[in-house]
Amino acid sequence: MNYNWNWGIFFETSPDGVHTYLETLLLGTLWTLATALAAWCLALLLGSLVGVVRTMPNRFLARLGDVAPPDRRTGNSACTSNLLCISGADAGGWSHGLWREHN
Repeated sequence: MNYNWNWGIFFETSPDGVHTYLETLLLGTLWTLATALAAWCLALLLGSLVGVVRTMPNRFLARLGDVAPPDRRTGNSACTSNLLCISGADAGGWSHGLWREHN
């Protein structure tokens, strides 16, 4: 296999006319990492908020924290089978705060 790799393409100007191809790749990588970090921070903040609200002594706030609605067909919460889930929105009754396995 005799393929002549053109490594110099990374140092040529990209179609935007401002950066090289290498700079464009690095900028794309940085934007991807920044987006992933922002999503992680948002998920941590929202997950912590919902977790704290679920443990509040106020029943209304605790119910508000149960954000997984039941599936209309089966009545089970939106958890995948064979996973342990916390759900107060089960069709089988109120199970807030208890671990239960959905089959």
